[in-house]
Amino acid sequence: MKKTIKTLVMAGGLLFASNFATGQDLTFGAKGGLNYSMLTGGVSDGNGLGFHVGGIASYDFSDKMGLRGELLFSTRALSSTEEIEIIDSKIKTSSTPSFVAIPVLFNYSFDKISLMAGPQFSILASYKAEVETTIASLDPVTAEVEGTDGLRSFSVDFALGAEYSVSDNVGVSLRYVRALQSLADLDNDDSRYNVIQLSAVYKF
Repeated sequence: MKKTIKTLVMAGGLLFASNFATGQDLTFGAKGGLNYSMLTGGVSDGNGLGFHVGGIASYDFSDKMGLRGELLFSTRALSSTEEIEIIDSKIKTSSTPSFVAIPVLFNYSFDKISLMAGPQFSILASYKAEVETTIASLDPVTAEVEGTDGLRSFSVDFALGAEYSVSDNVGVSLRYVRALQSLADLDNDDSRYNVIQLSAVYKF
């Protein structure tokens, strides 16, 4: 896996570097938007809204085919509530993991639509969580957790989506990202992210 990742990164770097001088088929831009995140497969599930923002670089092999690289700061907020009827208690958890995401996507364009697919490499930057416990009619007790211990620091995802060009410079995109590895760095945990991204894109 590590060898494959290094090969992809080196190939992408050489591709952009070899064409940077002329800049004929290399374009840059920025994007930002909303994340709707869902965590499934673990001890408890959750969902929530976050955001992403960052830069993009695109290289066109031809009029229809190209390669898109992005560098994004992305938050995947989650909220879940678990009720335990035996002791009449409720546990509400809210967490906000932050990632540096690096999608490397191949795209196929026709008319004003581009279809994109490829791997995304996610680096965990920070993790904050708040756990609120309520037992019967007692006042809620809140505990805060911060830190990345026990969580996977690097993961590989698969991204699939489409982008519509409103004009030569402005576009909107919709993308689905599926984590290929669990959030927790544990052998018996399979909690994985599913993220739907809605973005506004501006090309320089």
